[in-house]
Amino acid sequence: HYVSCPHQLPERSVVRRIAWDAETPARTYVRAQVRAARTEDALAASPWVGSGGPGTWFERAQDLEWSDLSGSWLQYWLALGAPHSCGTTRVPAVSITYT
Repeated sequence: HYVSCPHQLPERSVVRRIAWDAETPARTYVRAQVRAARTEDALAASPWVGSGGPGTWFERAQDLEWSDLSGSWLQYWLALGAPHSCGTTRVPAVSITYT
């Protein structure tokens, strides 16, 4: 897996979308979660969230359809999977859209 460094967004930003470019050979996958907090130090106590809220994952690039993710500090977490070690997933770019 990969956890990004903390990123500071402008005040009152709202995260709208997560997307990534990935090379995923057959039987491999990429999943993502994000978390946000008011301060960089508070990120560690914030829950990781996916498409259905805390404890779920984004299985593909998509819009965030709920508004519980707030704060000017953000991190993302990528889970890269290859069951039975059948390939290597590469993710050259991740983008977070906010307003």
